[in-house]
Amino acid sequence: MNTLTLRNVIGAILGGNKMKKIETEDYVIQYLDDKETKEKVFNAVIEWCKKYELFSGESIAQTDDGNIEAPILMCDIVDDIIQFETEWK
Repeated sequence: MNTLTLRNVIGAILGGNKMKKIETEDYVIQYLDDKETKEKVFNAVIEWCKKYELFSGESIAQTDDGNIEAPILMCDIVDDIIQFETEWK
């Protein structure tokens, strides 16, 4: 199963296609594994920590902000930064 997405085409043209693939029993998932994406994830986490003033795992786990807002951060990272391309097998 090979998906021709805009991201794959541009990467192939520019010679820098760093798509990685995950295969599960039901899905084939692709995502861009490059420095820019990793930096965006890192920066999103740092900005979130600053915004909520949560700088340890303990503070995240023991505060309402940490418990309520952490899943939203993960959703934003997955949907807006990593942008998994998912197909059913």
